[in-house]
Amino acid sequence: MSVKSSTPGHFRKRDVFVEVDHGMARLNRKEAADFLGFAPATLANWALKGYGPSSFKVGGRRFYWLADLERFVANGSS
Repeated sequence: MSVKSSTPGHFRKRDVFVEVDHGMARLNRKEAADFLGFAPATLANWALKGYGPSSFKVGGRRFYWLADLERFVANGSS
């Protein structure tokens, strides 16, 4: 996953560092779970309970903005 950006950043994905644009990187539930260090089912349960990082649906699939995941971690919510 690589997104062209004027302000690139990096996050770890399965022992590989990936360059992304922090404002526009869209991760699916599995990628978000890997980033946070939880199982995808945990994120699914959180979404049902109204907890966890904000997410949105596209075509029936749930996605997360990388900036929202980073904010969630920075706030000590994980």
